[in-house]
Parts: sequence; C-alpha cells; structure tokens
Amino acid sequence: MIGGPENGQEAPQTAEEEDFCPQGETRTYTNPQTGERAEMHVDGIETRDGVRTCRWTMDMTAEDGEFRMIMYDGMDGDYLHWEWYKGDLLRGSYTIHGEQISMREYDEDGELIDEIRISG
Repeated sequence: MIGGPENGQEAPQTAEEEDFCPQGETRTYTNPQTGERAEMHVDGIETRDGVRTCRWTMDMTAEDGEFRMIMYDGMDGDYLHWEWYKGDLLRGSYTIHGEQISMREYDEDGELIDEIRISG
C-alpha cells in the first residue's frame, strides 16, 4: 500500500464543479516495453487550505518501486498543491497559492530536509 492522506471527499456543489472534477474518472497508462504503469484517478472535490479543489491521485509502478502523486487543483487557477510519496513516505510537496510558492523535500525517514518559500 502506498501512502498519502485519507481522502476527505466533499459533494460537488455546482454543475461547474462536476464538469471540472469528474469524480470517479480513471485513466491508465502503461509502457509496453518496460511494464511501468500509471493510473490516474479523480477522487473528487476537497477543501484544502481553505480552497475548494479537485483532488487527483496518480499511482505509479516502476522498476525501483511504487510511487503516488496527489494533486489538488483549484478551479480558479490560483491554487495548486502536489505531494509525492515513495512507498508510505512523503518525499516532497509543492504549493502555489496566489503569489505564494513553497517547495518541501523530505528524507527517507519523513523528516523535512529542505524548504523554499517564494512570495510575489
């Protein structure tokens, strides 16, 4: 089982949210030469950092392990958050919220080892 926070799905409130975030939609990609595989799943609407977002989860299998990327995309284009997991461990995150950008990197024990913040 690969890591990541539990999904706190919320019901779409408008037809626009349903169009932007088609909950349950899944896409699968496979490299026939290597067998590497990625599956992207639309989890649904979730509020993150006070912003209603569409949460996407991408699970990937590769030669060197299993990976998960969780993305939160705000409808207004003013918010984007990504988290990368290797196995059960958070390895990195990236957030754009308005003019604020933050990037975090974590070591093999899940400890924060680097953080960059940029304000516009």
